[in-house]
Amino acid sequence: MHLAWGRSGLNAGTDAATPQAAPVYYKKTSCQSGLREPSEKCPENAGDSLSKGAQGGFMFRKRISVFVTVVVFAVGLAVVSVPAGAAIDSASVMTSPSAGTADNVLSSVSCVSTSWCVAVGYDRNGPGAQTLVLSWDGTAWRQTTAPSPGAHFSALDSVSCVSASSCVAVGYYGVGPGNQTLVLSWDGTAWTQATAPSPSTGDNALSSVSCVSASSCVAVGRYYLGVGYQTLVLDWDGAAWTQATALSPGTSDNSLDSVSCVSASSCVAVGYYQNEAGSETLVLSWDGTAWTQVTAPNPGSVDNFLESVSCVSASSCLAIGKYPNEAESDTLVLVLSWDGTAWTQATAPSAGFDGTYPESVSCVSVSSCVAVGLYHTAAGNQTLVMSWDGAAWTQVTAPNPGASDNALSSVSCVSVSSCVAVGLYHTAAGSYQTLALALAGPVPPTTTTTAPPASTSTTAPPASTTTTAPSSDPVIPAFTG
Repeated sequence: MHLAWGRSGLNAGTDAATPQAAPVYYKKTSCQSGLREPSEKCPENAGDSLSKGAQGGFMFRKRISVFVTVVVFAVGLAVVSVPAGAAIDSASVMTSPSAGTADNVLSSVSCVSTSWCVAVGYDRNGPGAQTLVLSWDGTAWRQTTAPSPGAHFSALDSVSCVSASSCVAVGYYGVGPGNQTLVLSWDGTAWTQATAPSPSTGDNALSSVSCVSASSCVAVGRYYLGVGYQTLVLDWDGAAWTQATALSPGTSDNSLDSVSCVSASSCVAVGYYQNEAGSETLVLSWDGTAWTQVTAPNPGSVDNFLESVSCVSASSCLAIGKYPNEAESDTLVLVLSWDGTAWTQATAPSAGFDGTYPESVSCVSVSSCVAVGLYHTAAGNQTLVMSWDGAAWTQVTAPNPGASDNALSSVSCVSVSSCVAVGLYHTAAGSYQTLALALAGPVPPTTTTTAPPASTSTTAPPASTTTTAPSSDPVIPAFTG
């Protein structure tokens, strides 16, 4: 995951969504921003996080920012201008529908090929919010009808597809005074709501989902229980969604914000937990039998958050987050790497911008990743696209169609040269529109080698073997929507 806004435009303290003058970028489980649904209960001081002014400026308070940050696979590497061999080197706008008369937000995207992607989020035509689902067929983005069961709002925060006929999207919807988990499934013909546990009578929300097959998915989030939030893990076995037992070590708050699975018996979920002294990183690991907490570094003296995780194998994962630089009232990038034995902190790159907030990363290998998000300028927020080629991060010039605010929330790559990123932009008229970008790069060349002829009296034609560049259409099971 990879998403820093999950309820943008939903005004805390009311039963319905109301327009706001500027986008509110914050954590999907929104207590850390001080912005929440009426039913959402928050631990003390959870709101001392971050507010965003109407002109796009960011004010940091006691708690740290909740924006997802960029990752690296090596120590001490910095973003450079244009290193040779960068895979993704261009970005162009893909026309996408914005049916909502008020706001249109794309929160997550999952692609299984260059001709099939699904993007999810929500739109608003008035005071309420409805689920938004767009599908890409290789030619155009089209809106697909999807259930919106909430009386006042329904929103999708994450999507994971394993084929063009098998996707799962998760989020939440409002019922009476509380929020319920929302799970929608796609069978190639229609989206239908699946029955999913909501253990709390108050607030329940799913933040991330990762599927490795049509019969094996894991969704994570949190639910409110008494005086604080508990971690929430749901498993799909092809027949039903069931709640799994998961640790909640915090005394006041626990949250899982991202999950990445590489098989039915290997998943990693990350987030944070809060005690009296502050917040600490939370890493849970699934081995096919049980979820266990894994020790992870906490470099910040007060608060440490993990926002997203991506695994390419059971012994290779990258988790990203933030911790405070309290001397300057700012935040620092937190990058943790897993080698199959231990989580260790790695040095993050210096992007060289004034306020850079990568929000999502998609990797097809340890040497091919793309990160997207936003960065702040005097003119407003601009889209951010960065490409990793195994040696260095490169900033890729990306379009900014919005009059003031532009942001990318999610990216999905199907090869080293083909990715799709989604988000939103703000129009001069004051509404938010969906934003989809095609990210492309040079296709690796095809090489041909010829085997030597067999040394027999009857000489057969030389056998030729062809080594072809990786297909543009693989399913990336480690991708989290």
